[in-house]
Amino acid sequence: YDEIWAKSSDPDLSIKNFIMDITDNCTDKGGYLPLDSIKRFEKMIPDMEREARLHGKFKVLFGRVFQEFDENVHVVENFTWNRDWPVWVGLDIHMRKPHAAVYVGVDPDENIYVLDELFIACNINDLIYQLKEKESGYNVMVRVIDTIAGTEGWGSVSAKNMLDQAGLRCRWAQKKDNKMAGISKIQMLLKPVPLMNNPTIKKPRLMMMKKCTRLIQEFQRYCWDNWRDPERKGVREEPKKIFDDELDALRYVILENPKHGYNPRIIDIPIPETYGGDAWLRPMEIKPSWLGL
Repeated sequence: YDEIWAKSSDPDLSIKNFIMDITDNCTDKGGYLPLDSIKRFEKMIPDMEREARLHGKFKVLFGRVFQEFDENVHVVENFTWNRDWPVWVGLDIHMRKPHAAVYVGVDPDENIYVLDELFIACNINDLIYQLKEKESGYNVMVRVIDTIAGTEGWGSVSAKNMLDQAGLRCRWAQKKDNKMAGISKIQMLLKPVPLMNNPTIKKPRLMMMKKCTRLIQEFQRYCWDNWRDPERKGVREEPKKIFDDELDALRYVILENPKHGYNPRIIDIPIPETYGGDAWLRPMEIKPSWLGL
């Protein structure tokens, strides 16, 4: 799937793909299998193998979390983003795996676009350099980071503290008990809805640029986990921990409810002890009314 099928949409590669159903080889269609033989074979196939054995679909795509995702609908050509429009940055950093970042913008019609991505294995100092270079073309409003950035193991200071000191102030991602809520919000944003100015046309609220190749791959490969005996234990409501790095970063942003008119005022307050004590500070939004403005 990864080496051939997933690359078939690349115009620079001469790859053609076809999906064949078992009935395409039926004698009624000029094939070699009698219809009654096909029906007997169907009864022998376990439910978990039917899509692959009967309909020629890749088993790796079974149980996709984001069934709504369609590359032909949600992936748009790269375009120049208006530098005055707001951008959110989601960060999913790791100690041993590649770091992941997504750049999410909201246009005046409240359409959400993933503008760019970063997926790189490096130390925190190199990551800071890469982030600053990416951000130079955007009006970044908020950065949201995985709480692992506040844990021990990064050195004398936490990863978040290093980012803060470099001028890349971040707020903590809303992770606790919010994973399924974030997934549901992304699923909802992927569903096409009628345009306000033209109800006859439907368009999703969430799209991504073509250059976000890693994120596109994750949307295609992020699947629900299964018990070894699903017929006895039922459905497991938890995605597999693979092909989820940039999707996690995107989920952190979506849970912030990004809006085009967002214009925060930032102050520093101590963060809870569970995030490393009040030596680290968390940027928060202040409403003008709190200041008597």
